[in-house]
Amino acid sequence: MRSHRSQESSEPFALQARIRVELSCPARMVPYLTWVLEGEYESGYVGEGLRVLDIGANAGAFSIWAAHRWPGSTIDAYEPSPSTFALLQENTRSYPMIRCHNLAVYPSAGDEIAFTSRYPGDGEAGIVESLADTFDLGKRGEREFFDVPAMHPRELPAADIVKIDVEGAEAEIVKHANFRLQCYC
Repeated sequence: MRSHRSQESSEPFALQARIRVELSCPARMVPYLTWVLEGEYESGYVGEGLRVLDIGANAGAFSIWAAHRWPGSTIDAYEPSPSTFALLQENTRSYPMIRCHNLAVYPSAGDEIAFTSRYPGDGEAGIVESLADTFDLGKRGEREFFDVPAMHPRELPAADIVKIDVEGAEAEIVKHANFRLQCYC
């Protein structure tokens, strides 16, 4: 016979819940957004009422995950691609704690910066200057190039949690931001 002792214990249990979330996104992005919703960015950090920055928000999977992970928090989601930003807005419209910003975070001298993308929700979209080392941008006829509004990282608000996934520009953002980071790896 099984003991019920563990059920009566006052020690907390870690439960993994599956919550149904529907996202508008291109079919080829489904596996990547699924990983995010399954906790790809889980840090073990516990809290409520936090300020969270989602830099490189794409279609909003991390922002939505963060809204469930850290109740009562405010999430600022930054996504520069206009077509992907439309997906972000659509996917987060029922989450009033998520504020969407249609701009790139990057230490640029101007108010705009060159950006490239293949399609809405493209996981390999990004700032041309940063992507040039990763992708052969000159031979990709499928890529679109355009300018997007930019904000210098030093203008970011103070935050408890910062997620940055911006295809190669992460180091430049951290280098120029006023973060006081603690790593929970």
